Amino acid sequence: MAIGPKTTLVRGGTVVLGQSVSQQDLLIQGERIAAVGDLSDHKADATLDAGGLLVLPGAVDTHVHYNDVFMNTVSVHDYYTGTRAAAHGGVTTVVDFSNQLHGEPLIDTLEYKRQEAGNLPLVDWGVHPCITDPTPETLDQIPLVVAQGAPSIKCYMTYRQDGLYVGEQDLIRIAERLQQAGGMLLTHAEDDELVTNGISSLIDAGLTDYVYHTQSKPPESENKAIRKCADIARKTGCRVFIVHMSSAEGAEIISSARASGADIIAETCTHYLV
Repeated sequence: MAIGPKTTLVRGGTVVLGQSVSQQDLLIQGERIAAVGDLSDHKADATLDAGGLLVLPGAVDTHVHYNDVFMNTVSVHDYYTGTRAAAHGGVTTVVDFSNQLHGEPLIDTLEYKRQEAGNLPLVDWGVHPCITDPTPETLDQIPLVVAQGAPSIKCYMTYRQDGLYVGEQDLIRIAERLQQAGGMLLTHAEDDELVTNGISSLIDAGLTDYVYHTQSKPPESENKAIRKCADIARKTGCRVFIVHMSSAEGAEIISSARASGADIIAETCTHYLV
């Protein structure tokens, strides 16, 4: 006789589903929600009393950096500590980034992260491959990477000196391939020339305290890049996603582009809102 997935009954909690908030029971079968409502007569393998508690869907954090080497530093989390922190915060899925090494196949970025992760993650995880070497061979691998479960590919519009920069014409070619493959283009949207000049001029003037970091990157450095991304979305039909957007005008640019039919969205960060 076949034994089905384990069932867990969450009783008496305040269940949040979309715009609905009400006291209900929730049945989980395996890793899926099987029923919501008055399940007082239902039997399960395990029962949790959620009285007085909110019962929320697991959050998805689409922007984490684990084991990320950048500017002579390494990000603080690996796949154990990072996913442990995520689980404590109610995040049940994270999506990391993996930079393509110059001269190496794009598909290898996925294998590097599989090796890094091993059996460490405590929640579900995925990868945004990052194109740094947009050769014809790299572009030809985009459908393969999408088919392997990584449909969201990131490109940097700055960090030229760090080997990450991707120019506008290459972005268009990448977006065209992603649109054909059913993928999405993520962009770190900062104008490289404005940012590089801003940093250099302040350093040359001896202005290196923390406050000058933001002055080196005025809002227009971001807005100019976002306008280019909106144009790319219009020209190619590809969905474009702006990561960690900080400027108010950037939000207006995206709203206007969406109103004109461009498939473009954005995320921001809490510290940009306070």
